[in-house]
Amino acid sequence: MTIKLDLKDKKILYQLDINSRQSNSEIAKKVGLSKNVVKYRISRLEKSGLIENYYALLNTSKLGFMYCRLFFKFSGMSIEKEKEIADYVLKLPRISWASTFEGTWNFGAVILARNLNELNDTYQNILSKYNDYIINREVSIAIRIHHFCNRFVTNINDETSWVIGGDDFSSQIDETDEKILEVLKENCRTELLKIAKELSLTPKAISYRIKKLVREGFILAFRYKLNHMIAGYSHYHILWYLKNTSTKNKDALINYLKTLPNITYITEAMGSMDLECDMMVTSQNQLHEIIRKIKFDFPDMIKDYNLFLVPDVFRIF
Repeated sequence: MTIKLDLKDKKILYQLDINSRQSNSEIAKKVGLSKNVVKYRISRLEKSGLIENYYALLNTSKLGFMYCRLFFKFSGMSIEKEKEIADYVLKLPRISWASTFEGTWNFGAVILARNLNELNDTYQNILSKYNDYIINREVSIAIRIHHFCNRFVTNINDETSWVIGGDDFSSQIDETDEKILEVLKENCRTELLKIAKELSLTPKAISYRIKKLVREGFILAFRYKLNHMIAGYSHYHILWYLKNTSTKNKDALINYLKTLPNITYITEAMGSMDLECDMMVTSQNQLHEIIRKIKFDFPDMIKDYNLFLVPDVFRIF
């Protein structure tokens, strides 16, 4: 079931996308509604399932983690076994994202590893338990991930992006800041008073620490997780294979992809894929129209592409 959004809903979603820690009063002033109406509309969007949760987007590289992706192709898999594998992987340490796929891969997960040994331990853990079902697999380390606003839903032309990785070097934070991040990555709209009680600090102290974590780049944004199916969209992950992988050419393609409102992520990674992006579309026709336009606008760059459907994401933070 999809939910119909009016202009006010879209404006509220936009405000929650760029900063979910805004109060209802702050959002109300920006969208031209009363505080109570904003509260009601947000509650309706949550109850409908369109807003699944709220999370802090953390710059994991600054926190000292590599963003490692595992992709698997299965064979002889039942629905029950697929659920078993997903449940098992989600319980492993530092799994920050996991999803089923349809197409080239059947399952993927992101491990936040401090080093290659940690990555290998988790990787071998999965292989030792489920290798009989795995017919293909790949490990890839993301260098940069560009996150974009959900422009495809709000119809607001905003190319704001947040980049994980790149030239950010790891820095140390104390135990209290770590606990604050744990709370915010699970629900970034958690009230200051509640966090303060949990950590035996004052709300003022918590507010100061959160602002400092944002200012120093540990927290990139406060966002909501969208249920794209309820919004009426299909999610595709596209793998681009390039003829010329020079930095100049790759940057040109990245800058072009940034202008497309259906693009939600762009990933630069070490692996067999030269560039990746995620796209939300309302139909197969829209998907192919966008891909054809990209191919025709960059004929001397794009050698080939592959794509797969991302029906559901189990975890994101």
